[in-house]
Amino acid sequence: MTDNGTPPLTATQSLTLVVKEVNVSPVLSSIGDRTVKEGTQLTFTANATDSDLPSNTLTFTLDSGALSGANINPGQRPLYLERLRWEARPPRTA
Repeated sequence: MTDNGTPPLTATQSLTLVVKEVNVSPVLSSIGDRTVKEGTQLTFTANATDSDLPSNTLTFTLDSGALSGANINPGQRPLYLERLRWEARPPRTA
C-alpha cells in the first residue's frame, strides 16, 4: 500500500488467500419423450451429476409446473411417476 505523503511511503505484508469452491448447478441428463398406454404406470430413471467437490446431495422433485396429479417418489431409483391423469380436449372454435 502507498500513502499520499511527501515522499510517498509504502508498506507490504504477505498473506494467504484461500479460494473456496463456487456452487455449480447440477446437470440433469435428458429423459426424452415417453409414450404409455392408458392405465399403464410410467417409469423412468432420472440421472444427474454434480461437479461440486465434494459433491452435493441431489434431490429429485416436481416443480410447480408439473401436471395436476403427477407425483414422484424421490427416494427410489428408478423414479416412479405414481399418478398422472391427463385428458385430451379438442381445440376451441370461435
